[in-house]
Amino acid sequence: MDQGDRPVTDAERERALRLLEMAVGHGMLSVAEFTDNSTRVLSVATVNDLEVLLAEVPGISAKAFDDRPLTLQLTGRTLVRRGDWAVPGEIALSGENGRVLLDFSRARFRSMTVAVDVNLKSTRLKIIVPNDVAVDLAQLNKMYCHMVNRAHPETEHFISIALRGSAVFGTVLAKRARR
Repeated sequence: MDQGDRPVTDAERERALRLLEMAVGHGMLSVAEFTDNSTRVLSVATVNDLEVLLAEVPGISAKAFDDRPLTLQLTGRTLVRRGDWAVPGEIALSGENGRVLLDFSRARFRSMTVAVDVNLKSTRLKIIVPNDVAVDLAQLNKMYCHMVNRAHPETEHFISIALRGSAVFGTVLAKRARR
């Protein structure tokens, strides 16, 4: 049996509903469209059917249930992720002696929470997020590293990005995107 032909689980339905809520929060769906799509999510039979339904919603990845972690390795002087890109629930980020820009301002999130496993040395990491996304640096171990968080989770946000791991001899800056 193809993975997409298997029946949808309750957890997958709940996740799809959360993705639809995110789309409403981003202004990509009206309340009426959310209601219609939510009803359809509850009635689909297979994972393929669910992915086809979600692919019709702006801002949601067609492969919303592809949970493979994204591995980003700084191999040169600069690593940049920006524009329209699909953000999985887990990202592994490593490298040394360079600059990393992770711009989530136009990204499509597959999950309400994103865990970023960091292993950086002598690197400047800059994270840019939209207003409804919070960045949590509390679990990131730093050694001789300057950290500034202008996107911290003061209030409730739809999406949370949590950095964990270590940053040595560098800078970590998290900030909101310009309007």
